[in-house]
Amino acid sequence: MRREVRPLLAVRLLGGFELWWRDQLTRPLGSARLRSLLAYFLLHPGTSHHRAALASLLWPESDEAQARTNLRKRLLELRRAIPFFADLLHEEGDVLVWAEHPGVWVDAVEFGRLAKTARTASDLEQAVELYRGELLPGCLDEWVLRERERLQQTYLGLLERLVHVRQSEGEVSAALCYARRLLREDPLQESSYRLLMRLYASLGDRAAALRVYRLCAEVLQRELGVDPSSATTILCERIRRGEDVVPNNLPQPVSRFVGRQRELGEIRRALEHARLVTLVGAGGCGKTRLALQVASQALLEFPDGVWWADLALATDDGLIPSLVATAMGLREQPPRPLPQLISDFLKDRQALLVLDNCEHLLEGCAELTVALLRGARSLRILATSREPLRVEGEWVYRVPPMETPPADAVADWDRWLGCESVQLFVERARASGYMTLQPDDAGVIAEICRRLDGLPLAIELAAARACGMPLREIARQLLDRFALLGDGAGTARSRHRTLKAALDWSYEMLGSSERALLRRLSVLSGSWTLEAAEGICAGPEVEREEVASGVAQLVSRSLVVWERPAQARYRLLETVREYARLKLIESGEAEELGRRHQDWYLGLAERAGPNLTGPEQDAWFRRLDEELSNLRAALRWSLEHGDPEAQLRLASALGQFWARRGWLSEGRSWLAEGLRCGEIPLPLRIRALVASGQLAHHEADYEAAAALLCEGLALARRCGDEEGEVEALVFLGLGATRQGSYDAARTYLLEGLRRAEQTGNLRGRALSHTGLGLLAASCGNWVEASWRYQVASEVLQAWETDGTWRSSYTTSPMRGASQGSMKGPGRCLRNVCRCSGTPRTGLGWLTRPQTWPRSSSTWEGTPTHGGPLGRASRILGSSRIGWPRCAPWRAARCLRPAWTTKRRRRSLPLPRGRGRSSACRCPTGTASTMGTTATWAWSDRALRRTGSGMHGHEGKG
Repeated sequence: MRREVRPLLAVRLLGGFELWWRDQLTRPLGSARLRSLLAYFLLHPGTSHHRAALASLLWPESDEAQARTNLRKRLLELRRAIPFFADLLHEEGDVLVWAEHPGVWVDAVEFGRLAKTARTASDLEQAVELYRGELLPGCLDEWVLRERERLQQTYLGLLERLVHVRQSEGEVSAALCYARRLLREDPLQESSYRLLMRLYASLGDRAAALRVYRLCAEVLQRELGVDPSSATTILCERIRRGEDVVPNNLPQPVSRFVGRQRELGEIRRALEHARLVTLVGAGGCGKTRLALQVASQALLEFPDGVWWADLALATDDGLIPSLVATAMGLREQPPRPLPQLISDFLKDRQALLVLDNCEHLLEGCAELTVALLRGARSLRILATSREPLRVEGEWVYRVPPMETPPADAVADWDRWLGCESVQLFVERARASGYMTLQPDDAGVIAEICRRLDGLPLAIELAAARACGMPLREIARQLLDRFALLGDGAGTARSRHRTLKAALDWSYEMLGSSERALLRRLSVLSGSWTLEAAEGICAGPEVEREEVASGVAQLVSRSLVVWERPAQARYRLLETVREYARLKLIESGEAEELGRRHQDWYLGLAERAGPNLTGPEQDAWFRRLDEELSNLRAALRWSLEHGDPEAQLRLASALGQFWARRGWLSEGRSWLAEGLRCGEIPLPLRIRALVASGQLAHHEADYEAAAALLCEGLALARRCGDEEGEVEALVFLGLGATRQGSYDAARTYLLEGLRRAEQTGNLRGRALSHTGLGLLAASCGNWVEASWRYQVASEVLQAWETDGTWRSSYTTSPMRGASQGSMKGPGRCLRNVCRCSGTPRTGLGWLTRPQTWPRSSSTWEGTPTHGGPLGRASRILGSSRIGWPRCAPWRAARCLRPAWTTKRRRRSLPLPRGRGRSSACRCPTGTASTMGTTATWAWSDRALRRTGSGMHGHEGKG
C-alpha cells in the first residue's frame, strides 16, 4: 500500500477485513466478533466506552458476567495481534478510550471524511473508489448493520452527485458509467433508472433510454409486484416523443460560456445548502449569463422542471406571478390567486425556478419567493438582482468581476490565455471576425481587460470592435475616457462607472444613424421583430430601408442580441436598454417614440382581433404571445400619457386573447383602468363593457359580469349598437343559466335571438341558439337542446359561406352529445381539426390539460388537479394531435361521477334515456361545455354498452 504518508497500521473494513502493518498484510484475526470489536473502536476514536455497555452491545445474547468475560478475552487477543495496542487503547478504570493516532488509517473513516469535504469531481471519485463494498461482509451485529446502511446510503449519494457533476462538465460518458454503477448497487431504486434514462436521452440514444425503462418495469414487477411510477412513465413518454427529458424553458444562449468555473461550483454548492440563492452584482457583471449556465448544468438535478422567468418585463409587483405562471405554462384558475396556483403546481416537484432581474421589484419578488418556498418543499429558487431580496433563509452570492492579469506581470501569452477576462475578449473578438490575434497582442488585451475591471459586458463591447479597429487604438480610447473618471479599482460604484464609460465609448463609436436607431429601439420591451423596428424607429436620421442593416450592425457590435434567428426576433440586453433609454430621453424623442410604439401595437392588436377565431388563429395567438411584453408596455404608456381611448381600443381588441390565454384578471384590470378614465366614445365604451363582462363571466364572477353587461346593454340600446346589444343579452343569459336562474336566462336569450333575427346578425343567432341549447340541457330537456344545437350549427354554416372560418365547434360537439351519439362529437372534433388546419388549435381549450382545470375550477366539490375532473382533463389533454381511441372512454368514467354529484347537490334532475350523460351546467364558458358534453355523450353509451368491459378499451389505447 503506497501513500504520501505511510501509516503504521492500515485497516480495511469496506468489502472485507484486512489488517496491514507497515505495508505488510498480517494474518487474519481469529473470529468475526474480534473483528467487530476492533472495527467498533476504529470507527469511534476518542469516544469513551463503558465496559458493561460495550459487552452488552457485542454479546447481547449473553448475561452480563459472561459478556464481560468475553470482552476481556477479546481485548487480550487484540493486544497480542496489534504491535502498539497499548498506545491505542487507554483504560481508565471501567472506561475504554481508543486514541486518535496519526499512524492509524481506516478506509471507512477516510471515506466518511472525504464524503463530507468532497467538492470537485476528483474528490468525489477518490471517495467512491475507497468504497470497495459493504462494511464487514458477513457480520450481523446490530451496530454493524446500522453503520453498514449509513455508509451505503452515503456511497449512493456520492455516486449520484458524481453523475450530476460529470454531466454538468460535459463528460456524459463518465456520468453514464457512474449511473450504471449506481443502478447495480441499488436495482430497486426507481430514481436511478430515471437518471440513466435522462443521460441516454441527452446523448440522443433514445433506444437505450427506452430499454432502461423496460428493464425498470421488469425488475419492479418481478421483485416488488408494482409498475413504474407516473414520474418514470411520463419521462418514458417524453423520450419516446423526442421532447426534453427535463421540462424547461431555458433560453438558448447565442454565444459560448467562458470561464467562471469557480463561481459555477460555488453557486451549485450554495443551491445544495440553501433554497433561495441570490446572485448580486452591478449591471454588466454577468449575473444573468451565470444563472443561465448554472440552470443548464443543473437540469438533471431537478427532474421535475427548470423554469426561467425574466422579470425585466414586469413593471409592477402584480405582474410577477403572471410572468412566472407563463414561464411554467400555467393559466389562471379563478378564483384561486396565481401565487397559490404556482405553489400548488410546484408542491411536490423537485424543481428550480430562476427569477432574473429582480432589482426593480424587490418587495414583490420577496413576497412571491417566500410564498413559493413555504408551499413547495423541494423547490429551489435562483434569483439575480443588484440588491439582495432580504428574506429569511436567503443565501447572497456576490458575483465578482472576471479574473484579470496582474498589472505588474510579465507579458506571457500562454499564461494570460488562462485568465478568464482575456479568454472572453479573445473568444468574442474572434467571433466578431478578428482572426489574427498575435502573441504581441497579449499586453494590450491584458491592459484593456484590467481597465474594464473584468466586467463581461464591457469586455464584450470592446472585443466587438476588434474587427474594425487596432487593439492599441481601442486601448488608447478607453484609457483616455477612464482618465476623466478617475481610478476604478474594485468597488461596486467604480465598476458602475467603468460600465458606463464602456457604454459611452461604444455608443460614440457608432454612426449617427446607428446611434439614433439604438436610442429608439429602447422603447421596445422584451423581444421584437424587424417589422416592428421598421414601423416604430424609422424617421429622421434613419430611413425605413436602413433599419434592417442598422440592426445587423448593432448585432455585430454586441449591442443587440439576435435571439431567435429562425424567427428574426431581437432584443436589447437590459443594461444596454437602460442606457439607450436615457439617451432617448436626452434626445427629446421619448414622447414621440412612445406614441409610435403605442400606435404600432394598437394596429397589430386590431389586425389580430378578427383572426383569433379564424384558420390562422394559431399563428396569431403565437404572435401575440411573443409580443405580450410590448402590448403591456403600450397599454401602460397610454394610461400614463392620458390616452384612455387608445388604451381601451387596445385592451378591447385583445379580449379574445385575454380569454383564450387565461389572462382573465389582467384583461379585466386593463379594461377597468380605461373605463375609469374620462370621456370615451360610446361605441368603444360599449365594446369595452361587453368584453369586460365576458371576461368576468369566464372568471365565474357572475355578479360583476351582470353589472358590466347590463350597463353595456343599456348604452347599446341607446345608440343603436345591435351587435353589442346581442352579445350582452347572450352572455347575460349564459350567466343566469350558470346561476340557476332559468327564467331570466330564457328571457335574455330569446330577446337576443329576436334582435339578432331582426338585424340579420348570423353570429348573434348562432350564439343565442347555443345559449338556449345549453339552458335546455341544464333543465334536462334533451330534445330542445339537440334542436337548438342543430339550428346553431346550420346558422354558422350559412355564415361561413363567405369563406370565413368560424368557431362552429362551439355547437357541433354539443349537438352530437345531446343526442347521445358517440360518432357525432368525434366527427365534429375531427372536422374542427380539418377546418382549422392545425389540430392543436382546432381542439382549442378542450385538448389543453392546463386549460381544462382552469375552465372548471369553480365546480362545487370537484377538485381541480385531482379527482375525476383532474384525471379526465389529463386524459383528454394527453393527445396534442387528436383523440386517442381510449381517451373518451377513460375520461367518461372520470367525469360522470363528478357531474352527477354536482347536479344532485343543486337538486337538479338527472337526465333520462340514451343521452342522459350528455350535458351539464359548466360555469365558465362555451369551450368547457363543448368538451364536457362531448365526453359525456361517449360516457352514457360507453358505460351502458361495455360495463366492466371498459378496461378492455383502455388497454387498446
